[in-house]
Amino acid sequence: EPMEPMELGEEPQPEARSEAVPVEDPQDEGNLNEDAGDEGQQDGLEGDANDGAVGHRSKRQKRREKEARRLKRRRQGPAPTETGGFATNSTTETIDRSTAVMRLSADFPLPVDFMPFLSDLVADSHYRELCETCLVALKEVCVGALTQPAFQMKPFDWYPEPTITPFGSFMQGTALKSSDLDVRLSVQFDVKQKEGQLKYLSAIAEFQAENFETEVLISTASIPLLRLRYRQQLQVDITMGDADDCWAVDDAIRRLLALQQHATSLVCLVKAFAKTKGLIDAYSGFLNSVGWVF
Repeated sequence: EPMEPMELGEEPQPEARSEAVPVEDPQDEGNLNEDAGDEGQQDGLEGDANDGAVGHRSKRQKRREKEARRLKRRRQGPAPTETGGFATNSTTETIDRSTAVMRLSADFPLPVDFMPFLSDLVADSHYRELCETCLVALKEVCVGALTQPAFQMKPFDWYPEPTITPFGSFMQGTALKSSDLDVRLSVQFDVKQKEGQLKYLSAIAEFQAENFETEVLISTASIPLLRLRYRQQLQVDITMGDADDCWAVDDAIRRLLALQQHATSLVCLVKAFAKTKGLIDAYSGFLNSVGWVF
């Protein structure tokens, strides 16, 4: 064929090559085109089927890999940042739970020895001797205060016979050097009315006794309380009631503390904290000493 003239500066383009299909007859050419169309359609269907099978297998494989990763994480435990921030060489490294506990124990050695600290807080022999002498002296004060004419049982010539029963931390074995002495006052008959209890406690508070000073008589409480100071060292809290009730509570606490070797030391440590913070005060709305023990 004649070549078309090129413009100035235009580069010649390579001639496209095509394979000529010999055609002998127009009818044969139509048949050939129909056969080619049928083969192409069949190849397309087979390709779509193969693509769908590959996609289906790919989804199943992804689900299996996801489930395998989930089971692996469950067996290995939490990541390093969730077990306390232990340093690792890789951010994707996981630490076994037992390994984390071992490292934590190595970094923070236990147990801590609190005995030198507790020795300065727990009641010693001096405190116990002071409490014993106080009980003897307090019994004499109560006898002197309740043998006044106002307490004579007329027409008989007899008076109330006071009984002094200690209870609380002194009997439980959980006393501190700064602990007070709790005392239950009882007589040969029950004094359950609040007015009667205030009458007895007021007589003791007004009685002139050696080595005792009256600090306060709390009459607004449900159970009236008389607070004395013995030799300017020991605080004594006196209430009236049945002494057997106090003994049952103290005995239960002693039995519980005897079940574990260091239980008493732990209780004394907790009481020292509460007392330092001013939290042992039932009359101000806080727990009393027994509450902190439990």
